[in-house]
Amino acid sequence: MPVWIARKVITHLKSSYETLILEFTGRSDRKHARLQHQFPSMGSVTVCTRLRFDPSCFGISTIFSYSIQSYINEFQLRANLVQGKLVQLALLVHGIHGPYHEAFDHDDSWHSVCVSWDQNGGRWVLFADGLVVSRGDGLHSSGSIGPDGHFIIGQEQDTFGDSFKKDESFSGSITELHIWERVLDSHEIYTMENECSPISFGLVFKWSGAAIEIESSVIKLWRDNPCQGNISVLQNPVLSSLLTDNPLLNQTITLELFGSPQAEEECGIFDPVIGNWTFAKCDSMRGAVCQFRKEVMDILNFPKTPFFSRLRFDPLNKPATEEFSFNTSLDGDLTSMQHLTHAVLHMMEAGGPNLLTSTDVHYLSQMIELDLSALASAHTTGADTAEVMVSIATNYVKVASLMLEPHMAAQWMGVTEDGVNVGPFTIVKTIDSLTEALADMLSPERRGFTLSTKNIDVYMKWQRLSEASSTQVFKPSALSSSTAGNSGQDDLLISVSELQRIHAIGRNHTCIHKEMHLFSNNNKNIHTHADHMYTYT
Repeated sequence: MPVWIARKVITHLKSSYETLILEFTGRSDRKHARLQHQFPSMGSVTVCTRLRFDPSCFGISTIFSYSIQSYINEFQLRANLVQGKLVQLALLVHGIHGPYHEAFDHDDSWHSVCVSWDQNGGRWVLFADGLVVSRGDGLHSSGSIGPDGHFIIGQEQDTFGDSFKKDESFSGSITELHIWERVLDSHEIYTMENECSPISFGLVFKWSGAAIEIESSVIKLWRDNPCQGNISVLQNPVLSSLLTDNPLLNQTITLELFGSPQAEEECGIFDPVIGNWTFAKCDSMRGAVCQFRKEVMDILNFPKTPFFSRLRFDPLNKPATEEFSFNTSLDGDLTSMQHLTHAVLHMMEAGGPNLLTSTDVHYLSQMIELDLSALASAHTTGADTAEVMVSIATNYVKVASLMLEPHMAAQWMGVTEDGVNVGPFTIVKTIDSLTEALADMLSPERRGFTLSTKNIDVYMKWQRLSEASSTQVFKPSALSSSTAGNSGQDDLLISVSELQRIHAIGRNHTCIHKEMHLFSNNNKNIHTHADHMYTYT
């Protein structure tokens, strides 16, 4: 029986490097530090720092603020300190204030904080101690963060680089503030938290006393870096999924934990069998033994094919493939699959010789089927999940349409090395599963879904059965001009008597899901039709 550990690994630092720590003692309209850096216009950004809040200070506290000549509240991280409650963090971008979210205890201890923002949808993520606290979108999605601004630590700016407010100032300690001109993903943030070192790629500002103008009343200390390289076992993005009822993961774990491999550091090791802690050098090798179902391991590891090799090592797609391999929790899988299907679509559209094999097509279908099984078991709902599923379905249907092109299908139709027969109906079955899951998510919002590609049309319509007074007809020509001239395509229909029969047995709503898949083989057109109704009381 596995033993799960709900605490942080204990570490004893014997040596560390010194870093500049800024002490802001009490609230003030003077105390601040100004970064001596000329910032470019940034379409995405990540800021990380390590801080300690004064436990006797309450109210709004400005960790940092960035202003530009044309807009004062351009980019700002704020905290709300309420007695007896966790520290709450919120991001402000171009005057738009995000919600406050609880992050960590207001306990006079050091904590790491990171925030990332991307102009694509105004997406943002808040991290505390290496873990995601909250995420969202809609914070200034219409433009980038302006250039040549003033970046101030510890104060809000009411004018460009000046006019500070005492009652919104920071009181506590700050160190190791770094800025990247890109979004760092959760894997990178988690890695930095454990290695106590900033990632160099995209780094535009690195913490340094020489690069900061410090107001005279701020106390400057040179002390050991407070980063401990701790690992939070329960909230590790990989290990947390082991505690859920995810049907994809049926494994037992024998676990020995290790901290960051810093010289002369000892890390606590917990033996779950005998229930004792011991200590060993952190750079000594410690491992974990995991038992997964075979189909799960097949999905977690990309097939060793030319297509996926190109996908993994393409600089544009590498973040998506790494994210998919790293994330195993359900929420992570959906977002990761969204990014991965987008990367696959991008690779397919780019073309190339001998692009696909039967193994590639089988893997994509298997990956989606397993994730949909997990989604159904978790009963996950909500607008965000639905939008991610719409994106996944759109990406896959577009990929499927390209795969059904005659010259492309000739490459992958056949038998995999494991003896699995892969053909057009492998793709059809996957689209059926995707659209069925999508219908479940969109029906509460009374939404439909329509997508037309060269070879595949998908149409879903929400219908109140009590209002159905005529036969429902699906005409592919009404969706796509590319199919309009093909008289060989049949209309799909659901008779009014069938709709009335379903209504009579107590079903009130239905999502009518109709597909037409058109593909050709040896110059002979083949039409396959699917016609489903998903009913809801």
